[in-house]
Amino acid sequence: MTRRTRDTKLETRSARLRLPARKKPYFTSIGRGVSLGYRRNKTTGTWVMRAADGQGGNWTKAIGAADDFDEADDKKVLDFWQAQDRARAAARASYGRDDEGRPLTIGKALDRYEADIQIRGGDVGNVARVRAHLPNHLAEKSVARYRP
Repeated sequence: MTRRTRDTKLETRSARLRLPARKKPYFTSIGRGVSLGYRRNKTTGTWVMRAADGQGGNWTKAIGAADDFDEADDKKVLDFWQAQDRARAAARASYGRDDEGRPLTIGKALDRYEADIQIRGGDVGNVARVRAHLPNHLAEKSVARYRP
């Protein structure tokens, strides 16, 4: 199990609600090249992750709503600790590895895409149409082999 990072400004909802609202997230480092941020809005805040791209830059992605006013459900509404776990998992996925550290296959990448679409309330049929035309031998190949 990875070590959990503590941050007194972001751990509790009362501490987060004392922060002034702003567009730029409050970030804390949770691992090498991975940071967790909290964007304080006028209403419910948003958890944001930032990951290094390995070429001197980085990318950010919103990973869920904060538990400022609602109870955390580990799906759409996350507390600080759940947001850390989700950010680490998303960073691992971006590096082409699954949760056990094995290379990500095309089939597993489609599984993750389908889960992401379900969380965002999109059309899961997008994945079903790809799977209908994807042969099994190709679904078992590593994603890393097809990078530009």
